[in-house]
Amino acid sequence: MRAFALTVLGTLVWVGLRGRGDVITLAVGAVLGAAIAHVVGLRWRSPSKIQQVVRALVIASRLTAYFIAAVLVSNAKQLRIVLDPRVQIEPRWVHVNSKLERPSTRAALGVLMSMTPGTVTTDLDGNRLSVHVLSAESDQAVIAGSLARFEAFLLELEAI
Repeated sequence: MRAFALTVLGTLVWVGLRGRGDVITLAVGAVLGAAIAHVVGLRWRSPSKIQQVVRALVIASRLTAYFIAAVLVSNAKQLRIVLDPRVQIEPRWVHVNSKLERPSTRAALGVLMSMTPGTVTTDLDGNRLSVHVLSAESDQAVIAGSLARFEAFLLELEAI
């Protein structure tokens, strides 16, 4: 079930990155998504209920939409920092204990954070992630922001 959701998510991300939805792009996206699912240790299982498949697709779609919005907002913030020299930045390290159970899902959280401009996940030790942020009001603002939202989506996927 999770492999299917990850394959669909990979396909959607690939289509979004390529900017077109032709058959070849969809096929390459599906192959890449399946390869990623295989690499992180997920295996294809026949879904026991169609509701699980639909729920996983809905969650993966919501995660993708939120990710795209988070990237756009972060890009705008980073552009402001670059173009306005008066903007004060407060780079810092934030250490977060994740509620995610699987190492592969915690790694996915780190990747999502690293793909968001202004943040880089540098270490994943057990359930603890070390994230460097370019500018944040406080550690709690980072934890309550995109990180918490990404984690919530991934927790939903783990629960399926």
